[in-house]
This record gives sequence, C-alpha cells and structure tokens, in this order.
Amino acid sequence: MLSRATSRLAIAALTIALGVAHAAAGDENSLQLGDMPKFQGQDTPAPHEAPAPKPPPTPPPAPAPVPTADPCQAEFVEKSGIVTLNFADPARAGQTIKITLDEIVYAALFDGSGRLHFEAPMFHPVADLQWPGRGGAVCRRSGVAFEDYGVAYRTALVWDGSYDLRLNVVEPPDGKVGGDNHYIYPGRPNLDLRTGYGFLRSFGRPVAGTSRVWLYILPTDRNPGDEGFYFFIDFASRGNPAQPPYCGGGEFASPTFRLLHLASGSLNISRRRIGVADCGKTWSAEEDQWVMVKW
Repeated sequence: MLSRATSRLAIAALTIALGVAHAAAGDENSLQLGDMPKFQGQDTPAPHEAPAPKPPPTPPPAPAPVPTADPCQAEFVEKSGIVTLNFADPARAGQTIKITLDEIVYAALFDGSGRLHFEAPMFHPVADLQWPGRGGAVCRRSGVAFEDYGVAYRTALVWDGSYDLRLNVVEPPDGKVGGDNHYIYPGRPNLDLRTGYGFLRSFGRPVAGTSRVWLYILPTDRNPGDEGFYFFIDFASRGNPAQPPYCGGGEFASPTFRLLHLASGSLNISRRRIGVADCGKTWSAEEDQWVMVKW
C-alpha cells in the first residue's frame, strides 16, 4: 500500500513539474509588447522559473470631442496683420470652403475631424472677413482692424490659378540671387531669421476661383531703413526648358499677378504679367523670365 501511494505521489509531482516547465517555456517563447530581445550573455530566468507577467500597454487617450458650435461664432484673432480663424463643423469634414479677407478670396480645408484652421494677411487698415456658415448662411466680421498698420512693412505676390509662382527677395545691402545671406526665397523662407532681415509665408490653396499669396514680412525691429529691396517673381510651373501649357500659345503661357507693397501706412499695388516663352526653350530666370520690382 505504501509503495503504491508513493508511486502515485511521484507521478503527480512529475506531472506538476512538467506543467510548470511547459508554462515557463511558453512564456519564454512569447514576445510581449515592450519585451526586449534576449542577447547572448544576458541573464534569463531558469527553466523552472516563470517570468513575472508584463502589465498591459496603456491605451492611447480618447480623442477630444469636436465642437459643434455655430460656425459664425468662430474663434477669431488678428495679430500683426495676420487674421486667424478657427472653428469646427463635423458635417463638412474633408470639404473645401471659400473665405474672403480684404477682398481676396482664399480656399480653406476642413480636416478629417471637421476642424478648420485658416490664416491670411491684411493690407488695409480695416477689412471685412466673410466665410460660409451652415445651410447657406453667410458669416461676417466687419471692420477687422490691422493694429500695426502704420508701421508695417510687407510685400505680397497675389495670383489666381493652379500654377505656381514664387516670390524671391534680395535684401540690402549686399544680397544677391543665390547668395547665402539676404536672399529669401521659398526654398529658404528664413522663418528663423538667421539669413536675412525678413521672412516668407504662403497662404491659400490651388483651387479654382481663389487666390494664392506669397508674403514677405519685414519685422519693424529688423528694418535696416535702407532702400534697395528687390522682388523677383519666378514662374515655377513653366519648367526649364519651358513646357506646355505654360509656354507658346498655351492656356497659362502668360499669367497675370499682383504685387502689393505696404510700407509705413502707404499701400502700392502693381499689376504685372509674365512674358511668353517658346516651348522647349532653355532660359535664364534672372535675365529672361523673372519680373523684377524694386522698392
């Protein structure tokens, strides 16, 4: 009797030991999120020791709810002649609307959550802002004031169309096209103010019936007080050599644009046109196809 009981206890002990070893092996071969891979020489648990269980990863925070307030009660800010508009309308997620500021029409896009963030510059001391609300309603902010208008210095390239124009700025006293300093262009807009006095920003989207803007801003405290700022307009879409439809008799061979120059409360508006180039012609931007304006 004693021998038979002893045998049963031995079998039970062996079964438990095998179960523990199997569980340990199963845990050893399962890679949990956040486990570090085991390298040779790294301490590992003994075969009969099950590693401590890993806590589950922390779930990401739930997204903030999208507000559903009336779009006509949008958040609105004007600072240094830049107007910012923020609001949300989940029903228009992914849609494009048209917003008018200072008589310039811009395209603005709702993101996938229905949020809209819009910015655009002013060029007059007082301007109106208009955007579409719900159900065909029109939202307005009349008499938006440009607080620093009297001391502002800015130049804007404004055009309509899906083609690309670029504003390049050569600053005094020794700036030159392609130079390391005092040459501001879209590829180096100088937002950190390290290579020049002013900086470039772009506004708008390539949507029919709306405008796009390149804006050069010269901060008041960085104005050298010198004349001789040169502005070059580059027809970037044309390519080099010139490609249709931006050459020859193509639909966009000779686009028009406006230059708006604001300095110390005085606004100058110039309307210009890019000259025609023969298709296939290789041209020098600085000498042949750039429009140059000096202020």
